[in-house]
Amino acid sequence: MSAAARPWRLWALPLAALVLALAIGLSPLTRGSGVSVETAYSLLLPRAVLGALVGGALAACGAVLQGVLRNPLASPYTLGLASGAAVGAAAAILVGGTPQLVPATFLGALVGALSAAALVYAIAARSELAAETLLLAGVAVALFGGAVTSLMHYLAGKVELTRMLLWSLGSLVAPDFGPVYLALPGIALGGLGILWVWRRLEVATLDDDSARALGVDPVKVRRVAFASCAVITAAAVSVAGPVGFVGLIVPHAARALVGPDPRLLLPCSTLLGGAALVAADVVARTVWFPEDLPINLITHAVGCPLFVLILLRQR
Repeated sequence: MSAAARPWRLWALPLAALVLALAIGLSPLTRGSGVSVETAYSLLLPRAVLGALVGGALAACGAVLQGVLRNPLASPYTLGLASGAAVGAAAAILVGGTPQLVPATFLGALVGALSAAALVYAIAARSELAAETLLLAGVAVALFGGAVTSLMHYLAGKVELTRMLLWSLGSLVAPDFGPVYLALPGIALGGLGILWVWRRLEVATLDDDSARALGVDPVKVRRVAFASCAVITAAAVSVAGPVGFVGLIVPHAARALVGPDPRLLLPCSTLLGGAALVAADVVARTVWFPEDLPINLITHAVGCPLFVLILLRQR
């Protein structure tokens, strides 16, 4: 199979993951519990769709950021967006919101992530959004956000603290399609910017002088890429919590499959990310059934050794 054909055949991966999620989850829910097949599907399908949406969105952002910043460690989380979302979600819980009341934590996390993005942008704008400045500003904002979140943990009561910690572990639990509908507008809006960047991504991965010589403004590309990824990540993290490693690991795995060509890498990363997060959720809800393990536990447990393996293969 040619490299050009692979990403378009990989469309079957998220579909296969959705079928797997429904098939594996159906038996434990219906066996001896009195739960009908229709009810089981209504419980499983929303979280599977949410996983595919969030995983694909975060992986696409990771692929774009690694390309335009020319740094293999770039991801939505190294730019401080997840830390900002955690501050907003913790603030919403502290003043009375709960993870079950999605609009409360959703709005808090969304505002927090976008505020963090604005702060990182304001810092990096002084150096024309240089890649190094963006990354270092993101690290600084992430550390500051972590300090603010720790302060709110210290001030919270036991109930609020438990809710904050549960949110920070990430979850795709969705009783209906409400979280999908909440995240979809932001992901779709940011996706339009990603599509604009995609057409220029191959040139934008070159150094700034070479990109300008070929008629592409690298500063504008970085600006659109950062803003688009900020909106997408804010929407995704707001409904699923700070799901780790997907935006960092999946683009590297996709690069191993189809090579570094951004025209192939971006769709491959999107499809692979959606399938990977759905599969991780299947593991999270079946390995300790009837309890759900935190999704971050699975993504970190699988992502860390996989990342090391990819690094060793590349060398």
